[in-house]
Amino acid sequence: MLILVTFLLSPELYAQLKVSAELRNRGEANHGYRDIPIESSQTAYFMSQRTRLNLAFRKDKFNTYISVQDVRLWGQEDLASKTGVQVSSMGLDVSQAWLDWNFAQNWGLKMGRQIWSYDDG
Repeated sequence: MLILVTFLLSPELYAQLKVSAELRNRGEANHGYRDIPIESSQTAYFMSQRTRLNLAFRKDKFNTYISVQDVRLWGQEDLASKTGVQVSSMGLDVSQAWLDWNFAQNWGLKMGRQIWSYDDG
């Protein structure tokens, strides 16, 4: 435990490790989705959430990045497990995980799972 605390409090690490997070909520009101609504139909309301934890590390010629995300629809949870914990692992996934190696001044290799962004995004 002491080694972990010493590693995290190292001044050299602050310039190399970046931790960030994202929390995005989106509400929907569906009335007439895919079909013209009829008078007896009711509006359906949903709230979804995407949470990401991002870790980026840079050292000399290497850059690494990992982003773990959890996507959920509010109100939909799994039943209690055998341990009594009520959590859903269905929405937990790796959004990005890559390694960028710059082996020459103008040459490099980036491999892993990454988001493709075309033109101006």
